[in-house]
Parts: sequence; structure tokens; C-alpha cells
Amino acid sequence: MLRSGEEIDIQVQSMRPFKKGALLDLAGVRTVTEADRLRQARVLVPRGVLEPPGEDEVFLNDLLGLEAVLPDGTVAGTVHDAVDTGPVLTLLIDGPFPGAVPYHHEWVGDPDFDAGRLPLKRKPIA
Repeated sequence: MLRSGEEIDIQVQSMRPFKKGALLDLAGVRTVTEADRLRQARVLVPRGVLEPPGEDEVFLNDLLGLEAVLPDGTVAGTVHDAVDTGPVLTLLIDGPFPGAVPYHHEWVGDPDFDAGRLPLKRKPIA
């Protein structure tokens, strides 16, 4: 998805890591002007073409909408966003106890996707 909100369909021919992101070779994109139009665009990938996550992995979009629950059973809120803040992903929670939670075993338990819940080990950082 482009910065303008426009969605375009382009085939990724190859990808390689580069700094904090990736360099993509996209079909039909041959000039700097064409590439600049795509800079900072979001890449949307159909889930069906992805390999399933490993045993200790999740798709980030699966965390969105989960009910974040404190150790005493109190609902802290709902996971509404995931932000890449460096070495640890940060989940943003909206609700009675809004804030940020590092997606790290010291802060969160295993998501229960069937119940739609994410157990928290402590309150979100306000």
C-alpha cells in the first residue's frame, strides 16, 4: 500500500536484508523514479503464501484484537497495534489499563487464540 493509500499489485522477484529493512526486486520497477514512488510503502502478503509460524512464533496481525488480561483476571484492554521498537516488539493496549507492553516472555504469556486472550504478567506501561 502506497503512502497515498493506493493499493497496487506487484510481484516480488527477490528480496535481501538491508540495514533495518529489506531490498526488494519488483517486477516492472526499473527506474529510480518508479522505485521512489514505492519508498516506505507497506507490503501486503496473502496469508496463504506464507509458511505457518513455528512453534514459538506468531503472525503479528493475529495478536491484534486479542483481549489483554492481567494476572488477577482483570481485562487490561485490547491489543490494537504492534510497533517495532528495536529488539523487542511493543504491543499497544487500549482499554481500562491502556499503554505499551513489550512482547517478551517477562511481560506476556502465550496467546490463547481460541479464547481471544493474551495473558499479561504485569500492567501496561502508561
